[in-house]
Amino acid sequence: LKLFGRLLFCAWAVDRGQAGELKGKEKSTDRRNLWLSKEGLILEDSPAAKNTPPGDLQKRMRAWQEKKEKLSNTNFFVNPLRLSVRNVAKDTSEADLKRIFAKAAMDHQEKAGGGPAVKVRSSRLVSDKERIDPVTGKGESKGYGFVEFSTTDHALAALRVLNNCPKAAKQNGGKRLMIDFSVEDARIVRQRRIKADRLAR
Repeated sequence: LKLFGRLLFCAWAVDRGQAGELKGKEKSTDRRNLWLSKEGLILEDSPAAKNTPPGDLQKRMRAWQEKKEKLSNTNFFVNPLRLSVRNVAKDTSEADLKRIFAKAAMDHQEKAGGGPAVKVRSSRLVSDKERIDPVTGKGESKGYGFVEFSTTDHALAALRVLNNCPKAAKQNGGKRLMIDFSVEDARIVRQRRIKADRLAR
């Protein structure tokens, strides 16, 4: 179905109760967690794109195309606990990243009326091994990394609070964070588990 040359996606209208039931069924049968694949996505013609820096929007579109290509291969899946974070300022540390994401999830939970304690399992920035910071002696940040939570709800809350947020940018050198759920290769994850099991013996 098209309207003014644009392809429309249609679905049956349901009430809130039915929507919750359908979403629960979708999650239970979705082993690759594809229901999370569009979280953080900002399309060029969406309201959220209106005040997004043009350079950021281009990066987002490239990342979305790469993600779609990966997920067309059934070996790839969406990690429901691990967030991919791009556009990280060079002077933002792993500790800063962990603090920012933990606070975002806690603030969201507090507004929602409470819940289980927020736990950030890890925060990691990818570094450039060829560019060593003379002060720390470590590789300089490449401007992207990963934050892993103990629950999907907390990861999702942090993403929705921080993604493309101007206020959060103040804690990140003025740069808006680009956040989505990490896409991983099940074959590599399996190999890592096998290796870890061997080392544990």
